[in-house]
Amino acid sequence: MIVFGFIYWLISMFAFTQAFGQNDFSDDATCVALWRLESGALTTDSIGTNTLTNTGVAADTSIFQEGAAAGRWVNTESDVLNATDASLDSGFPFKDGTSNLEITVCFWLWPQDVASTRYVFCKSGNASPIRFFTIWYASSIHFRVGDGTTWAGAKIHAGDWAGVGETDQWYHVGVTYKSSDTTYRVRVWDLEAGTTLDGQPDNTGTTGKECPVNTQPLEIGRLADSTSNDLNGRLDEIVVFNRILTADEIDTIRAGTFGAASAGQMIITNGHVPKDEIFNFQTFFHNFANGRWTYKEPV
Repeated sequence: MIVFGFIYWLISMFAFTQAFGQNDFSDDATCVALWRLESGALTTDSIGTNTLTNTGVAADTSIFQEGAAAGRWVNTESDVLNATDASLDSGFPFKDGTSNLEITVCFWLWPQDVASTRYVFCKSGNASPIRFFTIWYASSIHFRVGDGTTWAGAKIHAGDWAGVGETDQWYHVGVTYKSSDTTYRVRVWDLEAGTTLDGQPDNTGTTGKECPVNTQPLEIGRLADSTSNDLNGRLDEIVVFNRILTADEIDTIRAGTFGAASAGQMIITNGHVPKDEIFNFQTFFHNFANGRWTYKEPV
């Protein structure tokens, strides 16, 4: 009790705001999928019914960024989480038959190599009709959209950004794309450096190509119909919206405070901890060590 009381007092001398555990996307109707990649629930969509099929992906409970585990992909073992187009929820972006042609994808990435192309998130394939929407990395974070007629040349736009130069560390990635005006944003946060990747601004612009709805599967960690360039590393907290998020909203996801007010947000301020909150020290120290805190002035 003495130790507990001392730690409680020490923390209460400061004013911090922290969403303990995870973001809360439940009040945002435009959030259509959330894969937290927890042990025993790697395929579970915590928001919708977009249940994935798992081939080889393992839960890593020693290196993770959110919750208590991350998904671990090994490129030599053809690991993948995927779902057919028909199995995706009706509001999932670019699903066949939908009118939703806007997408935001956010996730935590721990690359174990950066010399080779590694596919992360693909609603596209390698066979005809050819690739539509893909996010991948090599020495840079990339995404491409296409109209399904060709892979190279004018039909495809590459949104390249500064190099992911370091392996075995966490990056938070946010990619947005709106088909009607072809605008996009690529935002990458280097957790270890505590800034956007290489201190550069987001990569924004227009692709000039509209990505249509399609029947291609969703593949996480691999490109459909391809046997090369599989992901080698870890992913955590993959979330998909059918609207365009702002850079600030992407940052709240990274900070673990999206929807925190309705998620039972832990507020420690002026020596007071709300009585209806549960103080989870394991979560506290994990989040503190990984920089998932925002400072709040005392009131």
